[in-house]
Amino acid sequence: DTFHDDSPDPLNEPVILLVDEPETHLHPEWQWRVMPMMQKLFPKAQIFVATHSPFVVSSLNENAWIHRLKVGKDGIVSVEEDRKAEKGDSYVTALKEILEVSSWYDPENRQLLDEFHQLRSAALHGEAGKEEEMKAMAGKIASRGLELEQVMGMELRQYARQKEQMVKAIQPGA
Repeated sequence: DTFHDDSPDPLNEPVILLVDEPETHLHPEWQWRVMPMMQKLFPKAQIFVATHSPFVVSSLNENAWIHRLKVGKDGIVSVEEDRKAEKGDSYVTALKEILEVSSWYDPENRQLLDEFHQLRSAALHGEAGKEEEMKAMAGKIASRGLELEQVMGMELRQYARQKEQMVKAIQPGA
């Protein structure tokens, strides 16, 4: 809100910039570029950014600090201890450690995967009929797309190894 009309270099003035959701309507590749561009354009600015973008967060350089806001069960917002941004942080690190997103899948697929894991556990514990249910669930999940098909293939191979190890532990020499 301050103008530096009389400044020979207004972009080089010490200012405070408040930026809300700079990623809005930007492709992820551009989201990686928006903050470094602002930092370069306004070298003396103190920039405060509110974002939900792991790309914006991971684009911050080593001169930046991350202040996470957390809503408590009582509805009160608090500021967690700040964290120095690291130039080498990936968007995966930003998702997991800063935005606390732990799953790669949407809620529907997460639910199906949770059900699969429960069936797998029950099958490994010898519950009758659970192995067949687990395999049917694996087929249902695998039919949703190539990535989930590959995940289910790995999960079933892991199940077979675990089952084989359990049999060997019970029946040495088997």
